[in-house]
Amino acid sequence: MDIEKESKRLSQNQYIDHFKKKHEATDMVTVYLSEEHELYNRGIYSVLVSLDNREKVLSRNDWSYQGCEGKPNTDVFYYEDNDEEIIEYLRFGNDEGMEPLIICHDGIELSQEFRLFHQLYYDKKSSNYFQIDDDGNETVIVYFSQNEVQIRLKELKQFLAIKEKYLLIQFDFKEYSKSLLEDVEAFQYINTDIHTTNLMIYGVHLGEMTFSFDNLKTFSRLLGKHLIEPYPKEQSNFGDYKIKKEKQYIDFIIGIDAFGRNEEFNANPSKLANFFGANSTAPNYLTPVCFRKKVLDKYYSEPSKYSVEESYLRAGDLWGIQIDNHHDDKVYVWLGDLGRDLSYEEQLYWRSFNIPPEGGMSKEFTQQQIMAVATDSENLTHKFKRQYKALQKISNDILGNYLLLPLVKDDKHYFDSLRIPANDEQKHFDEQILSLTKVLIDSLNEKYLNTFLNKEQLESVKGSITRLEATLATCNISNFEKYILFLKELQGLRSTGVAHRKGSGYQKITQKFDLENNNLQDVFSEIIKQAADFLEFLYEQVEQKNFIKKMELN
Repeated sequence: MDIEKESKRLSQNQYIDHFKKKHEATDMVTVYLSEEHELYNRGIYSVLVSLDNREKVLSRNDWSYQGCEGKPNTDVFYYEDNDEEIIEYLRFGNDEGMEPLIICHDGIELSQEFRLFHQLYYDKKSSNYFQIDDDGNETVIVYFSQNEVQIRLKELKQFLAIKEKYLLIQFDFKEYSKSLLEDVEAFQYINTDIHTTNLMIYGVHLGEMTFSFDNLKTFSRLLGKHLIEPYPKEQSNFGDYKIKKEKQYIDFIIGIDAFGRNEEFNANPSKLANFFGANSTAPNYLTPVCFRKKVLDKYYSEPSKYSVEESYLRAGDLWGIQIDNHHDDKVYVWLGDLGRDLSYEEQLYWRSFNIPPEGGMSKEFTQQQIMAVATDSENLTHKFKRQYKALQKISNDILGNYLLLPLVKDDKHYFDSLRIPANDEQKHFDEQILSLTKVLIDSLNEKYLNTFLNKEQLESVKGSITRLEATLATCNISNFEKYILFLKELQGLRSTGVAHRKGSGYQKITQKFDLENNNLQDVFSEIIKQAADFLEFLYEQVEQKNFIKKMELN
């Protein structure tokens, strides 16, 4: 055994240095710890203390507040003049203004006050707490596990500033060794004095084990506490003390001049013309600004945060903007909306996809926005999604069941992100094929389809597509063959090209979709068109009650 190395470990200097370290605002600070091992036992527990309690808590290096405390309680007090007994309710079990940040009760919990103070969102999968900014960006504020809790220093000090409290971090670290005490003491690494600084007090005790366990002979104990100071309220950048920044706006391309140069103008709505005479020499608020369709990929890729809808883009309850997404290759937005509805950071993102106007806004968007006329989009993706929702509704209303099972929460992103790819990349094409098969084929309600089939059919028919085929035939529904063929070819494209390595089977199926002579965007456009036609076909059969008629015959 390396005695010198053991002596260094028992000195606990690395942990002393850690507690002395000056942290950056974005650092995570451990406020709770419970670790046990054959060679160590480490604990941290933190508590909020009043600003005027500083000298008292730093007068001794033992803990001022135990982790098992913090529960509501009552205590008896007496008036000095007549010894009258008063029973007082103590919310946190003490009368010294101390409050727990981590509550120990049937496990550990984060203070609800801290969570609500910063409007934190709890993620069940990671057990962490997030803060979401106005652009929908997530920042982890609290890392949470059953044996350790870490909180980002910035949000911690903001909380302390408004509460007018210190955070008292108490630590108790024990290290055990098989080395003899006299051997360890021969090295001058361990200082067993009590040490006090402006915000910290600690001591290290070195001793001999009084009982033998696993041949352990020596231990050291680092016991102490240190204070984290709050920000000054006026510098906390929180609530009424939040630094108000003037919103920034950037320039967007709005046209091309006579010499072929880009014409640009700022998106600040207050600088734009309107129909009431403001800024008459400036472009109008309703000036179309054009972007590559790929600008929407960011939002499609995170359907849990963003929703790309027909004529609208939203980031949950945080923000939303009207968009003309009816074109196959571009997106239009009003210049004034870019400035009004998007943050400076989002504007910068959109600016990277900005191109000179090409062809103008779509007829559908113009009628909706300018003429206030409700118009169904001719965009193939919009048509498919509209037809899907219509089929789901009429199936439930008339059949009392679904031909296509509703997607579970964890699969809903397949529908939400479904679209014609913005470029000719194989990866994006494969992703959309997978999404479409999840929505159309994997979601066929086999259990419901089985109710239309007899015993012999149930034994011989395998697979969701063939069950649908047998159901349509059993119900005497005509002209379904081309849709069944489409589903089988789509399934083949997924099976040979997406779910498995691409081989000879994929080469055969690509010939049916003519992938060699067309770009992938055009191919998928045709596929989603056929998919929409299939949904419309099913809708008509349900509407005409063809399924119900056959069931009545049974």
